[in-house]
Amino acid sequence: MKIFKKSLLEKSAAALSAVALVALIGGCSTDSPTAPQQGGQNPGSGQGAAGQWIITVTASPSTIELASDTPTSTIGVEIVQSGTGAAPPEGTLFQLSVTNGTVGGASTINGQLSRGRFATLFEASTPGTAVITAQLEQSIGQKLIQVLHPDDTAFAVTQVEPNVGKPSGGEIIAIIGTGFRAPANVRIGGADGEVVGVQSNRIRVRTPPSATPVPVGQTRTVAIDVTIGVGTQFEASKSLSGIFTYAHGGSGDFPQIHSLSPDAGPVAGGNTVLARGSDFGTNLRMMIQGRGATPIVDMPIISSSSSAINFVIPAASLLAPPSNWDGFADVWVQDLDTGLESNKVLYHYGATIFVSSIVPSSGTAAGGDTVTIVGSGFEAPLQVFIGDVEQTVLTVTPTAITVLTAPADFGACDTQAFDVVVKSVTTGVESDGDVKFTYLSGQPIVASVSPGSRPHSGGGSATITGSNFGIGGGGAQVSFGSAAASNINVVSESTITVTVPASGVAPVACDDNGDGVSGTQFPTTTVPVTVVNLPQGCTGSLAGAFLYPGTACDEPPPVTECSNGIDDDGDTFIDFPADPQCSSAADDDESS
Repeated sequence: MKIFKKSLLEKSAAALSAVALVALIGGCSTDSPTAPQQGGQNPGSGQGAAGQWIITVTASPSTIELASDTPTSTIGVEIVQSGTGAAPPEGTLFQLSVTNGTVGGASTINGQLSRGRFATLFEASTPGTAVITAQLEQSIGQKLIQVLHPDDTAFAVTQVEPNVGKPSGGEIIAIIGTGFRAPANVRIGGADGEVVGVQSNRIRVRTPPSATPVPVGQTRTVAIDVTIGVGTQFEASKSLSGIFTYAHGGSGDFPQIHSLSPDAGPVAGGNTVLARGSDFGTNLRMMIQGRGATPIVDMPIISSSSSAINFVIPAASLLAPPSNWDGFADVWVQDLDTGLESNKVLYHYGATIFVSSIVPSSGTAAGGDTVTIVGSGFEAPLQVFIGDVEQTVLTVTPTAITVLTAPADFGACDTQAFDVVVKSVTTGVESDGDVKFTYLSGQPIVASVSPGSRPHSGGGSATITGSNFGIGGGGAQVSFGSAAASNINVVSESTITVTVPASGVAPVACDDNGDGVSGTQFPTTTVPVTVVNLPQGCTGSLAGAFLYPGTACDEPPPVTECSNGIDDDGDTFIDFPADPQCSSAADDDESS
């Protein structure tokens, strides 16, 4: 089980309050989640014959990532009687079971219905497809939840801002990278820093004092060690050597740049930028150098103070960038009176690309869905990738991109989430932002069958409800156990009507009257209902969804003295009706 920054009870309090409110609206009151209990009506004693309940199970959300702070989903169950739509008696108990996690701290609980409704929280524990099953008597409803494992390979540490600090420590710096998750630990030069904030791409740390004294006018360059997910199953560590410098400026401290505003601008330059920081002095030189380029270019200073400098960015062409330049440049300041230089911070030529969301955030694995990517810094020409697959770009504005999704490069019967990345064709710069698009499974989900019972001889119609019943047309195959249904009509992606097949189950021998002469009867048989949506070839099944009830023993009538063809009493009259002593063929005494 995952260990969170807070207990699951703390993090789920708001969700449970909302669940309770829904239950109150739907049915006055309910206990949710509900542990097994003695009160109420026992499963199997509610209204309706076996298999006559329509059970609907919902989950919100239906996709959970284990790396999230609260890997939970709100489960709703509604049960009504087939045909009448009436709810079971108040307080009726039903069984709720789950895989890949727990409800109410267990894998199976008894839920208590209020006006036919129940709600609780599912807590995921292992990746895969979680199956949520609700059962009352012989009727079953199911819902699938995709539990995703985090992509641990995304964890990386790329830089530190600022990368220079005082030997006395106490300054806030930012560790930049990807895949960060709390709780985190950061060591700077072998000493523990104070972590003050963790985001997926940034960890803010208060620097510790240098573990080794730094003489006046000298520096000490140290490594930074970052550990994420401390004490959880996701714990991982990275180390970067020589990435941070303790600098002792003597009579004057090293100048430090904390931020640039804005930190990006046009390739033509000429825009004014504000550098905020400390210990800037009064006689300054502002410099910029393209990453991978040789020239260092001086920049005009408009105004300055000990904590702020206004300066003008030059045209990118003056930096003589190489052909494969990514648009990033280092900016730093030098105090000309002391000769001390500041840390370097990044400036980007061309708009920084940021992706904030994708709407809708999911689509079919077959592709062909139109989605909109929302963010900033979008400027054609652009490429859009979902995972490693390039998508078709339809329209581009500075804040939105419309895309036609390509088919997923994995099995259409799976559900997977992939990173959304926008890339500038001109500069090669890729977007920031942790946004994912989920390719939804083409796997059919069978939720219920109504009616839930027919004789072994079959016949009569049944309605199957669920989802993914033949996406894009093309029909479906339906089977009850091993027997194929006929007259299959895919009414919609959520409804199929069929003619129920004969069970195909062989009768068994029986001798209920004990006369030694065997008859036959059909046993009570519960079978799964399976749907194959032919366009994708994906299969979904609901275990125990349909009941073929057992039959009475069909056996010959017992042989008696009045039906055995023998003159048992020697009066020359044989059996009923010839022998007047026989009242009927069932009479077992021919003499009276």
